[in-house]
Amino acid sequence: MLLPEDVQQQLYSTIPGLENVEIVRPAYGVEYDHVDARELKRTTGYEEAAAQGVVAGINAGLAAQGRPALVLNRADGYVGVMIDDLIVKGAEEPYRMFTSRSEYRMTIRSDNADLRLTEKGRIAGAVSDHRWSHFISTRDEIARVTEVLKAFMLTSHKWNTHGIIAKSNSDGSYISAFDALRYPDAHISAFVPQLLPALAHTPAHILSRVETDGKYALHLRRQDADVKMFLEDENCVLDSGLEYRAISGLSKEVMERLEVVRPTSMGAAKRMEGMTPASLLRLLRFAKKKHGQALGDQYPARPASTSSSLDEADIVAATT
Repeated sequence: MLLPEDVQQQLYSTIPGLENVEIVRPAYGVEYDHVDARELKRTTGYEEAAAQGVVAGINAGLAAQGRPALVLNRADGYVGVMIDDLIVKGAEEPYRMFTSRSEYRMTIRSDNADLRLTEKGRIAGAVSDHRWSHFISTRDEIARVTEVLKAFMLTSHKWNTHGIIAKSNSDGSYISAFDALRYPDAHISAFVPQLLPALAHTPAHILSRVETDGKYALHLRRQDADVKMFLEDENCVLDSGLEYRAISGLSKEVMERLEVVRPTSMGAAKRMEGMTPASLLRLLRFAKKKHGQALGDQYPARPASTSSSLDEADIVAATT
């Protein structure tokens, strides 16, 4: 109980119209005690706790059979992100799973969870034959539709005649139907059945998933490049005198934590509670800009075609 019943009675009686109120059941509060999350991986969230229980249960069964444990990393899904956060970072308060905690949130979407996790679940013995058969059918159908879209090519002028405002190419090069999906007016429903009769009887949910992949394709390629660069730079040593307040785009909370903790490396910064992937990428860019010579000794030059040619806005956009 937050306040004694008599105090609550006095408090309510001060409200106009409730001078003679009688409390039938006093208000009460719920208090939680929690330990270091790195010891028990504890959370008070129902879904978070259930996800941990699923993984723990699977691994208990695997251990009893003398088989390797099921390990989900941060790129596999939000369960992997949560487990890594709780084990590596710990938690000063009950943990909640937010999409902003993941570096790969454009990749680990809800609509592609089966493609990411079903095979791992099958190996662990947690996926039935019926579900596995359904997954194989879905996976193959998605691959088929994607190939059909990539094989169908038109010039930008031709796409424009079909109501899709595609950027004109002076060299007259062709654009596949899959690549055309990145334009706002492009939808697979506009291609079927006139342009792509082979997809006329494809289930709508399959077409929707492929369209999502096409819409995100450019951003996903950028994210893949950013993730590779980020992993290479995770052990980047940070100067002890780095002026964190000079980094544009950092939230006040992150900036204050950096000022207090003063991490010695990007790896240490990553493990800070409250640090977000976008903030880490901004920090990395700033550190390289300010101390390029020293950092250059640690990291070999990348080809111009890699993500190092992207500016900070591109990197942050690819992770949001």
